[in-house]
Amino acid sequence: PWREALARVVHGRAAAIVTRPAVAWAAFASVLVATHAPSVYDLALREPAVHAVAHGLYLWTAVLFWTPLVAAEPVPHRLDSVGGTAYLLAAMVPMSVIGVWLLLAGGVVYPHYASAAPALGVSAAADQRDGAAVMWIAGTLVLVVAVAARGWWALAREERRARAREAYADRPSQRVGTGS
Repeated sequence: PWREALARVVHGRAAAIVTRPAVAWAAFASVLVATHAPSVYDLALREPAVHAVAHGLYLWTAVLFWTPLVAAEPVPHRLDSVGGTAYLLAAMVPMSVIGVWLLLAGGVVYPHYASAAPALGVSAAADQRDGAAVMWIAGTLVLVVAVAARGWWALAREERRARAREAYADRPSQRVGTGS
């Protein structure tokens, strides 16, 4: 019975909507940006339930984000090579904006770190810059690798198609009545 229920959910209207590339991308970007707002971020650090919800949102919006790219059954919305590349490049924007904002901030953005850092023996501003660099560079690097892999896959697929076309064109003619 649980498999049938899961199948109904996965093949249902709601799943078809949330796995649309624009919806999945918007959910991913919105969660990323919203959870880095200072008030939300500090609330998540003070309240364990909010912290758990934030991590759950990161996980599930990431799953939704990658779904149109992986395009396994039963996903109804698949991205082609160009669409997938544009989708990945667009995902770099919110991570980069947050990373650059944190990196160039004139002071510590999250009040919780300003008070907690001295107890840990670190500079809150330096920790913020390090975190910003990781988010901006490492996050972007993951997407760059995905873009390169997707491009490689598209080129390999096109090469296979070209070879198949050439093999078909090189076949001897099978004309009826030519005596050959």
